[in-house]
Amino acid sequence: MFALYSDMCLRQQKTMIWIKAILVIILLGVGCSRNETNLDAETDNNANTESELVSGSTRTSAQDGMELVYVPAGMFSMGLDAGRTDERPSHKVVLDGFWIDRTEVTNAMYRLCMEAGVCTTPEHDKYFPYEEFSDYPVVYVSWDQANTYCDWVGRRLPTEAEWEKAARGTDGRLYPWGNEVPSSNRLNYARETGDIMAVGSFPEGASTYGALDLAGNAWEWVADWYDVHYYSISPQNNPAGPQDGSFRVCRGGGWTDFKGAVRSVQRASDMCVLKDPANASYGYRRDFVDNDLSFRCALDATN
Repeated sequence: MFALYSDMCLRQQKTMIWIKAILVIILLGVGCSRNETNLDAETDNNANTESELVSGSTRTSAQDGMELVYVPAGMFSMGLDAGRTDERPSHKVVLDGFWIDRTEVTNAMYRLCMEAGVCTTPEHDKYFPYEEFSDYPVVYVSWDQANTYCDWVGRRLPTEAEWEKAARGTDGRLYPWGNEVPSSNRLNYARETGDIMAVGSFPEGASTYGALDLAGNAWEWVADWYDVHYYSISPQNNPAGPQDGSFRVCRGGGWTDFKGAVRSVQRASDMCVLKDPANASYGYRRDFVDNDLSFRCALDATN
């Protein structure tokens, strides 16, 4: 009788072991299925994020707090046939999608780069490092200083073509806001305010992508070398300017400039240190600084 009871207990134990094994297999299968589902969902979400990028989408840099706006890939008209020598000819350019800073880099942002031991001090201390000017565009910085900053934050200076598309959009407008003549509610220009102003002070002057201050307030360094005749030989896809040169390009006009210099096709200004009177063309030395010369950064859409 005892042997029979022991045999029954043994069989029950074996049965329980098999049941537990089956349950473990089932649970493992469910877990794997859930993991696969989660991975698929994550992949789909990433794909949706990229596909949902539209004109004017925004993101914020963790490094310096700058808000960037998205400029979609595509074609636009660069230059102006009725413009100055270096603005001709008007030509079609195709760019990959990219991000561009909504405003110029501020004194507060630039200070972060200095505190990290990477950036060097602006040449003049009229605005930097005073607290009351923390949200003003950093000025008195050279092309090399601007380039160093953009590299530090994981971005880069925009190409001249990227800058112009961010300002003009795809409809060939003459100013970031359209073709209406400049006015004091859209930009800081023509010495009307008597000085440079805080970034973002003129929301009515925004470009079609939401970028601010692309006209007036401060000129902006771009990545390209300057060549008065570059537009006649520029490649159509993602032009990056001449391979070399002696001068860099600036865009946008400053607070001292009048309506001609704040056009979105204007390349540098009559305040530049190099002038070719025969061609009315201008360029900046890369070490040049001024009280209305700043910069913003850009970023490839794939980053």
